[in-house]
Amino acid sequence: MGALSRPAGSWVLRARHGEHRADPGAIAAGPGPTRPDPIPVLVLARLALDRQEQGTGLGGDLLLDALIRSVAGARHYGARALVVDAIDDRAAEFYGHHGFLPLEGRRLYRRISDIARALGV
Repeated sequence: MGALSRPAGSWVLRARHGEHRADPGAIAAGPGPTRPDPIPVLVLARLALDRQEQGTGLGGDLLLDALIRSVAGARHYGARALVVDAIDDRAAEFYGHHGFLPLEGRRLYRRISDIARALGV
């Protein structure tokens, strides 16, 4: 039996009701009174990459896969945004490079409608 290889990377999405509107226009779209509060969101709870794979483009590929699946998941769940809590400033820059906008601290978001438009779905 051959040796098991380590995964190069992975990600985890979670659904959550609980992103309150600190900035009413930031996450939710549509007229104010129809916006739910708390706003249903998906959370990219983990995007992990083996250290040997950093700088190879695999992180961007993993994020792209998570973005594609977040659009599909949001259609079933009713989520308005994908939220991520970056582990450090470097990670926050990575997400910012991929279109995420700051909420507070290292918490960033990207509207599902913007993701879908960028992906052409």
